[in-house]
Amino acid sequence: MKEESGKQALNALIDEAESQRKLHLRVTREIKVLSQGPKYKDRVKLLRSIPGIGLLSAMIILTEVENMDRFPNAEKFASFIGLIPMSRSSGEKEKIGEITRL
Repeated sequence: MKEESGKQALNALIDEAESQRKLHLRVTREIKVLSQGPKYKDRVKLLRSIPGIGLLSAMIILTEVENMDRFPNAEKFASFIGLIPMSRSSGEKEKIGEITRL
């Protein structure tokens, strides 16, 4: 009996993992299609030229930020999205922390 319930639990977990995999693939395809549209295409290409920024990161940045004009310069934008970590140095001590907010 225990063996049968274990198999059922495992099958339920496998089904759930497969469902999550399919959902992930569908959403990834939708993000890719959206990124190739006229609203995002050029900006995604520009952001992806930054080392470490892939398609998903670029789309998250663009959809969360929406209006780039609200940032007076690139440093303030980079700080907002977390590309500039807080850093304090004094003599031989250095502390690197969370992202800064300029």
